[in-house]
Amino acid sequence: MRLIAQPSISAQDIGVRECAALEMELLQKAGLEPRLLETSGHPMVYAEWLDAPGKPTILFYGHYDVQPPDPLDLWLSPPFESEIRDGRIYGRGVADNKAHSLCGLSSFWDSPSSVATVPLGAVEPSGRWSNSRTTSPLGSSTYPRVSSS
Repeated sequence: MRLIAQPSISAQDIGVRECAALEMELLQKAGLEPRLLETSGHPMVYAEWLDAPGKPTILFYGHYDVQPPDPLDLWLSPPFESEIRDGRIYGRGVADNKAHSLCGLSSFWDSPSSVATVPLGAVEPSGRWSNSRTTSPLGSSTYPRVSSS
């Protein structure tokens, strides 16, 4: 829930670096080896765990930034205070894309059994997910540079 409560508004440069640090902390607690990769914009978080020879590679690719939560008066609860209502988690970035990151990480909390690389970029291209209208097959022009390093 800390990840959801952490502001990471890329358009206004609010809390993005702090959110990257939190992502790194969560990755480390999951047993992965995170690195912060500086880019021309916001930093990318990259992690891997290579202690399962012969196991398949799993890739989690996402972003940890959000768009501004305006207009605030339309929120039933403060956007950066994660809240559970009727069995659902509410907060800015839950659906796009912080819960996705947490789901991927949860696979390592119980029993890490696969090789993994986890690049988490700060900005999705064009402000929307699209695998066909970007410069890389995974939806980000940053991915080719990370995957080759």
